[in-house]
Amino acid sequence: LYHVLTMERSTRGGSRQVFLYYANIVGYLRVLLLFFAFYHSRTSWTWFTASYACSFLLDMADGAVARAFQQTSRFGAALDIFTDKLSTPGLLLTLSHLFPEYTFLFTIVLILDVSSHYFHFYSTLLHGTASHKNVDESKKKHIYWLIIWFYGNRFFFGFCCIGYEAFCVLLYVWHFLPTTWIWIAVCLTLPSFLAKNAVHVAQLLSSMDDIAKWDHDHQTHLEVAVPESWLARNRAKKNAGVN
Repeated sequence: LYHVLTMERSTRGGSRQVFLYYANIVGYLRVLLLFFAFYHSRTSWTWFTASYACSFLLDMADGAVARAFQQTSRFGAALDIFTDKLSTPGLLLTLSHLFPEYTFLFTIVLILDVSSHYFHFYSTLLHGTASHKNVDESKKKHIYWLIIWFYGNRFFFGFCCIGYEAFCVLLYVWHFLPTTWIWIAVCLTLPSFLAKNAVHVAQLLSSMDDIAKWDHDHQTHLEVAVPESWLARNRAKKNAGVN
């Protein structure tokens, strides 16, 4: 009993160590920076921009830190996803307050962002894929090729992700500092913003299709398996009765 309790304590202590991985500490710092940024979103555009930008830059560092110290973890991946879905939707909500005439558009973009990632990750878990960035090559049809290009081409991935965030941040800054140069920067990052939303549409449709196919395949197997098992039980009963 002593050895069992000691092992259990050791296991629990080991699991707690995951929370203290360097990469996960970077993730906590990102969350704190975002809370600080959104607290100042209506009162100080400089504090907001600086804090949000730092959080975004740390997003590019946590993965490298995890690999450098061999501290990759599922918890870290979940924390990264949580922080990403805390940052951009929060910024879109802020923009909807600053530009109330475009609230509907920002709401659609927010819903598309969250729902496409939710369905994509659900599909990934359903199929037992190791990473959400591992996309089936058979998707090279219709609009689905965008997903393969997005996760397989680092240049396009950076173009979409960095430009998407830059467009939203620059639009936010332009509200408080409406200069020509900032407006030009907003226009230059608009293609990235549109491309990322196109990826979200492709990701949502592809994931919904994958989940529906999984349902169909498993229901088909179930429909075939149930009658066979039922017949087998009946045969066994008849044979037992004859004997």
